[in-house]
Amino acid sequence: MKYLAILKDSLREAIDTKIFYAAVIASVLISLFIVTVAYRPVPQEEIFETYTDFANLITKSKNPQAPKMNLGGVKELSVQDFERTSASDEPWQANCKFTLDVELWEPEPKAVEGQVAPQPKVTKQTLQLPLMIFYQWVDEFTVKNLPSNDPSHLRFSVQTKGTKPGFRTRQEWFHRPCLFFGLVPLPITISLR
Repeated sequence: MKYLAILKDSLREAIDTKIFYAAVIASVLISLFIVTVAYRPVPQEEIFETYTDFANLITKSKNPQAPKMNLGGVKELSVQDFERTSASDEPWQANCKFTLDVELWEPEPKAVEGQVAPQPKVTKQTLQLPLMIFYQWVDEFTVKNLPSNDPSHLRFSVQTKGTKPGFRTRQEWFHRPCLFFGLVPLPITISLR
C-alpha cells in the first residue's frame, strides 16, 4: 500500500507539472511518425546502379583489391541502356539486359625504361567474377563484346537470367524505406528478411 501511495503521489506531481502531458504528446507523435513508414521494392535498375557505385569505390581509389576482382586497370563502370527482358512486374523475378561501359585508366609509363606498362586486359571472361561479386542476386550472366570507338572505353552487353535463392521473394528482395506513406524516400536500401 505504501508503494501504491508513492506512485499515486508521483503521478499527481507529474500531471501538475505537465510532464505527463508532454510525455503522452511526444509518444503519440513518435508513434504516428513510425506508422507512416512504408517499404517499397526497389526496381532492378536502381539496384544495379547502386552496386555498380560500390564497384566504382574500389576502382576509382585504385584499391589493391581491384586486381583480385579482375578490375585492375578499370577506372569506372557504368550501366547503360537498361531494359527488362521478362514479362514479370516484380523486380525479384525480372530478367534484364544492359550495356556495361568499362572506362580504363590511362596506362602509366614505366619509371626505368620510359615505356608504357602493360594494361590488365578486361574481357568478357574476366568480367564474370566482378559481375558475380557485385550483382550477387543474379543467377546467370551472358556477356558479349560490343564495338567501341574510344580505346579507353570497353563496352559489353550483359544479359541476366534468374535470381539466386535468398532473393526470390518479396521479403527477400531489396526495399527502400519511405516516410509519410511513401512521400519521402530514404537514401538506404534494406532487405526485409
